[in-house]
Amino acid sequence: YKGIFSNEEKALNSGKAIAYVPSDDGNVYEIRKNEIGIFRAKANKIRGLTKVRAGFTPALPLIPFDMLSEIIDFFRYFADRKNICEALVNVYWDAENKRYIVKVPEQKVGAAAVDTVLPDVEDDLIHVMDIHSHNLMDAYFSSTDNSDEKATRIYAVIGRLDKLFPDISMRISVGGKFVDINPTDVFEYPFKDFPDEWLSYVTEYKVKEHKNGGVINEIQ
Repeated sequence: YKGIFSNEEKALNSGKAIAYVPSDDGNVYEIRKNEIGIFRAKANKIRGLTKVRAGFTPALPLIPFDMLSEIIDFFRYFADRKNICEALVNVYWDAENKRYIVKVPEQKVGAAAVDTVLPDVEDDLIHVMDIHSHNLMDAYFSSTDNSDEKATRIYAVIGRLDKLFPDISMRISVGGKFVDINPTDVFEYPFKDFPDEWLSYVTEYKVKEHKNGGVINEIQ
């Protein structure tokens, strides 16, 4: 009694009591027809469709943390100057040699702007990511970034370069639609394992909920 159809005409001619049809507004509609007329509403949950969620699954190796460290140091050089500036680098994948390459395009930089011309496409390299800095400001994507970052790739902004560990915000652009991602989806995790013996000195509290809604910690 239910069906999923590519357009409304097929749905109405199917004889199904409940039909689901994707629309050009990006939504899926539930359509029902009876003697009164045709009823349409945005569908909430549709059985029979695969589960797809916004996000990113890498097909390439994680970018080495040493490379990220070099990029941060490059950005910090411009952030530490009297004339505090932003900067931009591009990250490419060299498929033949199986390695990442960082390229610094020609650019004019200022305290809140980076003007550059995207280089010609290089057949032997895959443009993976654009990274720009926000010097001492927070790591956020500006309205200018939203206008510029239309290509389907990864984008990052690094801010608060005055801190030991700067802030990093990352997202993907899917035809100009943005989805935030975690830096660990792209970069190698920089911290190593700690000695197991450290755990022998730690006892965790047992969390017990109080009847009034509070939390009481008790030693296990």
